[in-house]
Amino acid sequence: HPLIAAGSAISASAAEIARCAADAGVGALIVLDLARVGMGAGVDLDLIQNLGRAAPDLPLFAGGGVRDWSDLEQLAAAGCHGALVATALQSGAINAGDVKRARDLGSRQV
Repeated sequence: HPLIAAGSAISASAAEIARCAADAGVGALIVLDLARVGMGAGVDLDLIQNLGRAAPDLPLFAGGGVRDWSDLEQLAAAGCHGALVATALQSGAINAGDVKRARDLGSRQV
């Protein structure tokens, strides 16, 4: 569920917000799943895929829950262009070599 400022008139879904952002000329989307940040719970691939379909022309970057190389591969396959991987880097689950390899995941890179 999107975090909305108290008193905001916005009551849209994440996909609707993504579409509005694309229509407004936003250059990229960063999706940060706060419930998964630092939890090692894995990424919400359904959310990423839904937002990618809602705004197919925008580069999409995801954060929250990235555990390891497998998650990076799954994000790339889901259409994600990049990932925020702070906890995975700090723990060593993703290393510098993985970051370099991620550049070769295809046209939609993580």
